[in-house]
Parts: sequence; structure tokens; C-alpha cells
Amino acid sequence: MADQWAGRERIRLLNPAFTGATIARATEGYVEVTGSGLPFAYAYLIAPFVLHSETRSKLPGSLATRLLPWTEKFGEVIATFPQRVAELSPYSSKGILLATLGGLAELSGDASLFAKPNASLKRYTGQSGSTEVENILKKSHFVGKWLAAAGTPATVFTALGVRFEDHYK
Repeated sequence: MADQWAGRERIRLLNPAFTGATIARATEGYVEVTGSGLPFAYAYLIAPFVLHSETRSKLPGSLATRLLPWTEKFGEVIATFPQRVAELSPYSSKGILLATLGGLAELSGDASLFAKPNASLKRYTGQSGSTEVENILKKSHFVGKWLAAAGTPATVFTALGVRFEDHYK
């Protein structure tokens, strides 16, 4: 029975609408810090950070902890991060599509994402009935802010061991 519920939870978390909501929340955080849009490629990092419970539980509690020292401290989590990016990229792609079509985010001409003000997403936070869902949405917002302070996309992807040419040939 526990396996059945674990499977249902996995399906729920990988729902493209929910994945899109995590990306929209990360986009909000990124824009709050930078005033510019979330680089499109960063959208593929959100699910591996927040949907993987072990990684999510090890995320720092404040922006004072920078990405590079964090990756050094939690090398065992980072070792499998590129694999999670590859495995979750189809869900991220569908999430981006649904977030843009559903009015949570928009893609700009320079391939960056901007969150659209959406009261329904904010109302959902705190009323989902699931502390895990609420935690994932909060962590998504944090990850957006954290990536904004982490340096260039090249630095971020290198630190995480992600090479897009490995996943998108």
C-alpha cells in the first residue's frame, strides 16, 4: 500500500501544472532579486532542486549560503544532479508550456521567463492541504532568488555539473 501511495505522490509532483507552478514561483524569486527575467535554461534546474526530497531538504535557509560552497558541502547530492536534470527535463518542458499558456509566466524575446501577477497561485500557497506542496513552492521561490545571486549561467551549470549538450542532442 505504501508503494501505491508513493507512486501517486510521484505522479502528483510530476504533474506538468505543478511543475509549471514551481517554475513560476522560481521566476518570481529571480525577478525580485534581479529585475530581469529568469534565463530559460534555469527553468530546467528548478524541478531537480525542489522535487527531489533529499536535495530540497539540504537547500540553505538563507541567501547568505552561496551556491558554490553549498555544492562543495553536498557533493553527494550534486553527483546525481545532472541525471535528475535529464530525467526531469520532459516534465520541466511541459511545465514551462503550461505556465506560459496558463498565464503564470511569459517568455520574453531574449529567452527569459517573467512571472505574471497571478493571485490564484498565491492563494494556492497556504491552502493546498499538503505541507509538502507548500514547502516545494516556498523552496521554488527561494531557488529563484538563490540562482539570481549565484553568478552567470555558465558558472551555475558548471558548479552543478550540468552540460546541456549531454541532454539535448
